[in-house]
Amino acid sequence: VVGGADPCLRVLPNRLDFGPVARGADRTLPFDLISCGMVPVTINAIRRGNSIFGALPDTFQLSNPPGFPVVIQPGQRVPIEITYSPRRAGIEGGYWEVFNDDPANPRVRVDVSALATPPPLDDIALHVRLNWDTDLTDVDLHLLGPNGQLWTCEGDCYFSNPNPNWGDPNDFRDDPFLDVDDVDGFGPENINLETPKPGTYRVVVQYWADHEGDSPTATVEILEFGQVVGRFGPQRLDAVNDVW
Repeated sequence: VVGGADPCLRVLPNRLDFGPVARGADRTLPFDLISCGMVPVTINAIRRGNSIFGALPDTFQLSNPPGFPVVIQPGQRVPIEITYSPRRAGIEGGYWEVFNDDPANPRVRVDVSALATPPPLDDIALHVRLNWDTDLTDVDLHLLGPNGQLWTCEGDCYFSNPNPNWGDPNDFRDDPFLDVDDVDGFGPENINLETPKPGTYRVVVQYWADHEGDSPTATVEILEFGQVVGRFGPQRLDAVNDVW
């Protein structure tokens, strides 16, 4: 026990790395809220942090959140658990903030990170793979659902909307997900849809940015349960914003 008349809060550990977690699985890790002063400390809330990449995604959840406010007596610990349940693939992370009445540190940060791994290709009914042949170029892949429009949150799966909800809101398997956004050359970029609903889907390729690389030539492959069922291209993209 350290400190004086003021409330004091420590969080241990203050960084949780969930490591690789398969899409469809989950993993839970704990941290402790510790009252480190001579008087009680009050926890008012635990909220998602916001960074330049947006709010902490809802794939990270408080497993059994306590009723706030929580008063922790000097020297006591309160365990908190975070569960990560990925719905896409790739690196995810951010931080939680613990709001409390410690005047020296009223918002304590808990960083979280994870690597969501995609299911095997043999389990994916629609896998779209984009490659191109130049370094220092950013070419983007879009998958549009039935009646979907480019650049819309509802109908377009792409780098800024990597995991839209296209079907049953309680079933992630009918939602597409982008597992790679390659911004500096060659690819691949992959969009996966494990159980697509019936309809006509469109694949769109856009030359997004030139980082002093040569004009790219793109190719697209369509796979069904791990088997290539279509190849398209090569298609040259001569200028930024060219769309194929």
